[in-house]
Amino acid sequence: MSENQPSLPTFDRSDVLQGILMPSASNRSASAHYTNKSYQDQSHQQLHSSTPIYKEGTKRNSFNMSSLSSPSISSYSKYPTNSIMYDPQQYSFSRTKYSPTQDHSSKVSPGRLISSPPRSYTPSSARQQLSEMEKSTIQKQRRELQLLIAELQDRDRELNEMVASHQKQMLAWERDRQRLLTLEQKCTRLQGEVKNRNDQVRSLTTRLKVIQSQDQSKSCALQTTQKQLEQLSEKASASSMQLSELQEENGRLNALVQNLTNKAAQLEGREHELLTIIRLKDRDLTDATSHITELSAKFKKLDFAHKESKHSAASGKKEVSDWKNRYKEIKKEAETLKVELEKQAHMNLEQKVEMGKLQEAFKGVERELELSAEREKRKDQLIQLQHSKQERIDAELTTLRQAYSRQHRDMSLLQLNLESEREKSREENKENENPMLTAPSTPRTSRTASPLKIEGISPLGTPRRNGNGQEDGETESVMTKQTEDEAEEEDAFSDTTEDQLLDTGEGDASPTTKLHKLLSESRQMVANLEQSTLPPYIQDSPKTGGEEESESMQVLQEKNKRDRRLKKLVSFAVFSVGWLGQLVFAAASMKLVSKRKLDS
Repeated sequence: MSENQPSLPTFDRSDVLQGILMPSASNRSASAHYTNKSYQDQSHQQLHSSTPIYKEGTKRNSFNMSSLSSPSISSYSKYPTNSIMYDPQQYSFSRTKYSPTQDHSSKVSPGRLISSPPRSYTPSSARQQLSEMEKSTIQKQRRELQLLIAELQDRDRELNEMVASHQKQMLAWERDRQRLLTLEQKCTRLQGEVKNRNDQVRSLTTRLKVIQSQDQSKSCALQTTQKQLEQLSEKASASSMQLSELQEENGRLNALVQNLTNKAAQLEGREHELLTIIRLKDRDLTDATSHITELSAKFKKLDFAHKESKHSAASGKKEVSDWKNRYKEIKKEAETLKVELEKQAHMNLEQKVEMGKLQEAFKGVERELELSAEREKRKDQLIQLQHSKQERIDAELTTLRQAYSRQHRDMSLLQLNLESEREKSREENKENENPMLTAPSTPRTSRTASPLKIEGISPLGTPRRNGNGQEDGETESVMTKQTEDEAEEEDAFSDTTEDQLLDTGEGDASPTTKLHKLLSESRQMVANLEQSTLPPYIQDSPKTGGEEESESMQVLQEKNKRDRRLKKLVSFAVFSVGWLGQLVFAAASMKLVSKRKLDS
């Protein structure tokens, strides 16, 4: 089949099987569902085909198939040419697969055909009634399936016959079409060659004509050029005489130009000097006029002052007499002031002694300020260390959150797998419930009940970490106490995790519920760690040396507590990862046990 061949309609096997195996209450509902689905598929394919549907006996206006050498296709014109290919071998059904004697309970699960009752423990009589009802419904549905399969086989045969005839017609039509295409290609090729040859002949003839005309023009041009050369030789002799005369005149003119340029340069220098002199004289004139105006203003002021001085001389005589009287009074006051000055001198000596003492105290205060500045620097260094440690803790928290989300996804998947396997095992136990199989079924359940004991893996296989983070020499005693507290807390955590493991191995609860508990504990630990990672607020009020040392010790203790909590969280994450691995192993063992049951 070529690539341009149109495809025929196909049917999806999954849709057909879903229509056959749909859970139904009666024969009519199942057959009606399947017939409706098949008609919907046929209508969908007809709508998506490129050519319209034609009935038998009608003619197509788009393409005349009678012109080609092929058998008549009027009886098969109702199927579109560009529809999807149908493979009859792919969807052929054999009656031997669905014989009434065979038992298909292993292939088709009863949970799909019949809605299962609620999962609860009932008496043996109720179970027998349910099994009889299930068997009767299964037999009815088998009969329905056989009828449907017979109908499908008839339809397959009809479709196969239609497809075979349609394919033959399409092959003949394609052969004729390919022949026509090859002939058209040959014709176009030959026509193109003829056109190329004609174009070449025309171009050659035009070139010959052009070359002949060029030869004639060149001969004429030679004659004209010879005449022009003779004229040019005569002109060259005359121009050589003129050049010699012009060169002599040019030398004279160059000498004159040099003399004139020298004179022009001298005149320009003289002009610049005169301009500078004129500017200086203008400045002198402006200064003189301003000086004259100032002198006239001063003269007027002096006249006014002379008049005022005459008036002030008369008033000065009166003031002298007044000043004499005041002088006498001031002498008396000066004597009294001398006595007061002597007293103040004694007071100044005493104050100088006090100032020396105050200077010594000021120096001590400066020393204390320097010490406080050093303490503040140390505080800043501690704050920077806290920030860096907080960033590390945030990075570890992000990694732990990612691991927690992955564990949550794995847990949900494992839970779904376990529930599906348990449902399957319960259904199989109900079907295969016999007095002979009750005895051997108990050890298998006991095997699958404790996957942790089968594997023998201890989830607490993580190495313990002893905190030895000594940062300063002054806090060695505090760090030793904190390391002892860390060891005690880690021992307590390991004991609690071991007790939890023992409880999970011996209890009746499922492993998924235990894993839920572990994840809730990890959430609480993460929340506590986030609250503890907040940096402590440092007060700006002045404090003594003892208070600052106690604050630094508290900061170190808080850091060590955070480190301990982080170590606990990491060990808990490792423990949860081990628990997940054990759950995976338990799920695998459950699958193996279910497969063995099915095989048996």
